[in-house]
Amino acid sequence: MCGRYTNTAKLDAMQLRFDFDTDETDFVPRYNIAPTQYAPVLILDDSGNKRLEMMRWG
Repeated sequence: MCGRYTNTAKLDAMQLRFDFDTDETDFVPRYNIAPTQYAPVLILDDSGNKRLEMMRWG
């Protein structure tokens, strides 16, 4: 199916690379993220801080 992607990075590796905050505690790498599933997204909050949020893909 179109629109699928992979995120094999672990949370700590992503935090080192992109320097963000998160409250996510159940994040795990995923190998088959499809449209309509929840996936990690980096956003800027109202204060300009980078945060990881789970959002619906597609």
